[in-house]
Amino acid sequence: MGDFNFIRSPANRNKPGGDPNDILMFNDIIRTQALIEIPLKGHSYTWSNMQTDPLLEQLDWFFSSCHWTQSF
Repeated sequence: MGDFNFIRSPANRNKPGGDPNDILMFNDIIRTQALIEIPLKGHSYTWSNMQTDPLLEQLDWFFSSCHWTQSF
């Protein structure tokens, strides 16, 4: 789990923007490591710039890996 400071898609913001290259890189790392996202429940966004018309983003993510070992 962590505060990665990356979004996974433009839908993770309440306003247009975000760097498509960062989004692709973050998702590629998740895919390469075979991580499974554990969805957050409740609020859609986990960060705000606290302005009058705030930028809201989901920057906190929870992932798990599924590594099974079998012993006989």
